[in-house]
Amino acid sequence: MTIFKQLEADWKESRIQQDSFKLTTLGTFLSDMKAKILNGMSMSVYGIYNPKDEEVIPHLKSTIKGLKAGLELAESQKGSDETHVVVDYKRKIRAEILLLESYLPQKLSEEELKQIVTNLKVAAGAKTGGALLGFVMGELKKGYPNLYDASLVRSLVETK
Repeated sequence: MTIFKQLEADWKESRIQQDSFKLTTLGTFLSDMKAKILNGMSMSVYGIYNPKDEEVIPHLKSTIKGLKAGLELAESQKGSDETHVVVDYKRKIRAEILLLESYLPQKLSEEELKQIVTNLKVAAGAKTGGALLGFVMGELKKGYPNLYDASLVRSLVETK
């Protein structure tokens, strides 16, 4: 099941379960994402709306990044004037971040990534430097999209 289908299914389930937090969070995200992807066009122009994970993941990451920035700003405003409303706001934002992060694919562990990079370095043959890095990154992008930390891959490729 695609991330989009899972988001929609969970949103529909939250309506049945009357989970207002999940209903609002997922509904807002889905609505914002559709508006960005469709660029203001009617869904009828595109037929059935079913974006691929590669389209959904950047929107998830962007939304999470925005929520984290808002939370960071709220955290920096600590002081004696922190009311229960501010505390509740922070709690809500943290919960939204956790909920949306749960839809992101789990990254490969460092050990898994080391093994894959080692195998790809062997498959690359005589390639070195930038050509080797380009080959490894290209293969990872094809086989493991959005599942690896590029800076970690770079350091693994550069080590002998």
